[in-house]
Amino acid sequence: MMKGVGGGHVPCQTPAVTPQPLRMTPAMEIQRLKQRSLQLTRALADVNLKLADTSAQLSAANQKISHMDGVITDLQSWLHIGQLRYEEVNYKQEAKFTQFKKALVRKETSNTDAHPTKFVSQKGPYEIPNRTRILAGE
Repeated sequence: MMKGVGGGHVPCQTPAVTPQPLRMTPAMEIQRLKQRSLQLTRALADVNLKLADTSAQLSAANQKISHMDGVITDLQSWLHIGQLRYEEVNYKQEAKFTQFKKALVRKETSNTDAHPTKFVSQKGPYEIPNRTRILAGE
């Protein structure tokens, strides 16, 4: 319908009709709630499966970490034992070297101070200098 207003036509608006809300019977409401409960139960089951999978992965990771911790502890023990053995061998070698140096100094002192050794080469006699001071580090 059109009404003439001031020379122009404006369509006549009819009021909007809102449908009446669908009234659910108690049986329909129970059915809707059962379906929603089923949906939520399925979602919860999916989440529980994901949680179980994540827990299994976490457990496996913890076992690997525990194993590696044991390996690291063993390596640290072996490293410590190796360091102790190295220090022991090094100490023994230093002690032997010191004893050898002292014995050599004593021997050289007794030989060179009393009787300088002379070597005869093609160029003539050569006297070994006193090595006591050289070996003693002077």
